[in-house]
Amino acid sequence: MTINNKKLIVFGDSSSFITHILYKKLVQEITNSNFEIVKVVNTTPFISTNYTKKLLVFIVKKLFNPFDNRIKYNKYPTFLQDVDKSLLLETANVNDKNFIAKINHINPDVALLIGCPQIFKSEIIGCFAKVINYHNSLLPKYRGLEATSWSMQYNETYTGFTYHYVDKGIDTGNIIIQDQIEIDYEKSSRELEIEKTKLAAKQLTKLLSLVLEGYEGITQSGANSYFGNKDKAKLLTRQELKDRQMIEKLIYIWGGIFVQQHKRTIFVTRIKNGKITRINYLPPFVFYLYQTVKSVFSYSGKSDTQY
Repeated sequence: MTINNKKLIVFGDSSSFITHILYKKLVQEITNSNFEIVKVVNTTPFISTNYTKKLLVFIVKKLFNPFDNRIKYNKYPTFLQDVDKSLLLETANVNDKNFIAKINHINPDVALLIGCPQIFKSEIIGCFAKVINYHNSLLPKYRGLEATSWSMQYNETYTGFTYHYVDKGIDTGNIIIQDQIEIDYEKSSRELEIEKTKLAAKQLTKLLSLVLEGYEGITQSGANSYFGNKDKAKLLTRQELKDRQMIEKLIYIWGGIFVQQHKRTIFVTRIKNGKITRINYLPPFVFYLYQTVKSVFSYSGKSDTQY
């Protein structure tokens, strides 16, 4: 390592296209900075990256929904393919004491979280002089999960991203860089997510420079909001399909809603004239046929791959 270079540890998600886009750009830009990536941490070590299965699922979805432009094949591979394996660490819990001991042994300077789904607590934060997070909203609005979809749910004109310092709160630290795009409601939340992640990637050089210069960022101000898994479940769980316009909006933004039917919860991905026409992207009769076949195979002790 070059003398005076800052030791940077990158935290990402092996299943996230956000991590892939940002890490690929970071590797290109890091050589022109005074940082060196000393470790890369995959915080989702148990997430499947079976691309054959993903392609099969895409084909089945598209077969029954040929005109649904929201259904797209994930062309972004896992970011791990760009990682020097000698740099790789994996942990399902960044706050685990053994993992923290490993990080302390490295004596790093800065952590960069790019699509990292875990919450950093005080002890892991204390391993670094600075911890920086990429968040996919214009903070302080839409802290928490799936900020792009929430901004569409509340009919915002703009969505954006924020690079911010991590403190003891959730997405509450000082803002380093923000930028925005106008929401095109003809696009899916995923398409908007990719668009602003690519915009954020272009700011990585500036981000590293500001951190190196000791820029402390600006305090978040204005109206704030937070949404988590419980909020999403409450929004998407429906007992009836009376308000068709609202239901169609939910399905468009979130991909589907959860409906109680025949003593089970089903994921409804399309309705027409108030009736369910797709469950998990399948026609209802195909979905229930699949469930029946799966039950038979499960009962016989044979393994099955869940769709």
